[in-house]
Amino acid sequence: MCYGLTLKDTVALAYQYAVANNLIPESGRENKCAGTERSYLFRQRHNNISRRTPEATSLGRATSFNRISFFKNLKEVIEKHNLTALQIYNCDEAGVTNVHKPPKILAHKHQQQVGKVTSTEEVCWLL
Repeated sequence: MCYGLTLKDTVALAYQYAVANNLIPESGRENKCAGTERSYLFRQRHNNISRRTPEATSLGRATSFNRISFFKNLKEVIEKHNLTALQIYNCDEAGVTNVHKPPKILAHKHQQQVGKVTSTEEVCWLL
């Protein structure tokens, strides 16, 4: 889930497959990947696969970080560090995000949603 292959990854994987089967084409030896023509022909033969722009899925959402697990973790931290109510502060966020736009990936044509885990999540900047 959320780990699709980009076109570049697919071309590199095709080259590795050709090397494993001793079918190395001359054009791919110098840059160690199959040509873009091969990827185009592959997508023509398999017309149920298309390049799609995935929705950015945060790591917290992908790992099921929810309200119950948040308060469970909060309770553990409070007990571990012996925190009192006077030592806990409520900070507001500035609304700045650093979640990048994921690249297009190959996916099934009739799939409703395509997700891609982003490397970072939204950051709360303390003011």
